[in-house]
Amino acid sequence: MYNALVGPAIPVSIPSGLGLVHTGPLMGGDPVPILKILSWLDHTLHMQLWLGDYLVSSVNLKNETGRSPLSWAAKHGHESIVKLLLEAQAEVNSKDCRSYMPLLRAIYEEHEAAVNLLLGAGTNANLKDVKGQTPLLLAAEYGNGAAVKLLIKAKFDLNSRGKDYCYTPLLFATENQHKGVVEILIDASAYVNLKDNLYGRTPLSCAARHRHKAVIKLLLAAQIETNPNDKHDQTPLSLAAEDGHDAVAELLLKTQIDINSKNAYSQTPLSLASEYGKEGVVKLLLKARADVKSRDRNGCTPLMLTAKNEHEGVVDLLQSFSSG
Repeated sequence: MYNALVGPAIPVSIPSGLGLVHTGPLMGGDPVPILKILSWLDHTLHMQLWLGDYLVSSVNLKNETGRSPLSWAAKHGHESIVKLLLEAQAEVNSKDCRSYMPLLRAIYEEHEAAVNLLLGAGTNANLKDVKGQTPLLLAAEYGNGAAVKLLIKAKFDLNSRGKDYCYTPLLFATENQHKGVVEILIDASAYVNLKDNLYGRTPLSCAARHRHKAVIKLLLAAQIETNPNDKHDQTPLSLAAEDGHDAVAELLLKTQIDINSKNAYSQTPLSLASEYGKEGVVKLLLKARADVKSRDRNGCTPLMLTAKNEHEGVVDLLQSFSSG
């Protein structure tokens, strides 16, 4: 039927890397490259005719990288092709050599319609790729808010963890400054105080480290723990002080923050800001009445640390505060 109507060859330009194409029985053709081409190029009519000839016997065949026609159609967002393949009983949870199923391909390329179709076809909510990432983790990492909403609606695990560093969706969204996704996850009641497995940091610590002011505001509004310690006993304020993030420190100081918390080296936020010459943060901490006489494990005060590193501006600030 297909060859009779369309002929022994499809008159299309083949994208690099897809290989030679033979179209059917008259040429001893293989259905795998044919379906791959049709899925890639959105040839809906050709796909209908081909499936009419080969039915479900070929819709789940894979190429050398383990990718099925549905995987190709999902990657390129060809909604009509995805529908046809699903109606022909294409396997929605089929994985390629990277353990990517069609849903992950659609999420990565931000094809919302394809995501919706695949979810409706019964995609396994918690299948993971080779990195241990679920569809929700991937959507959060790349800031695909539309996909995140669909996945949440489909009851995906809000607090699933990836294999690398045990990041949650909220941690991924926070680190990559995807404010919209952070807001979606918080509204959906994601756990806001879960820590990663590398540094032991919560989303707030992560946002403080990377100076994500807008994300910090969202997290603080969610009644997040403001003094979590990471693996080095650094709090969000300590991280902001060490890196000189004035705006972040100012936000944190408006909360129930421990201004004199000490890290693994007994350094307070003021000690860290002084040691690294962060004048703006030092001013904020002094105004908030931070302890200028605190000593680290080597017995050094903030003034000693900043004098040692020749930060004249900070030396003047500390001396003026002490004599005031």
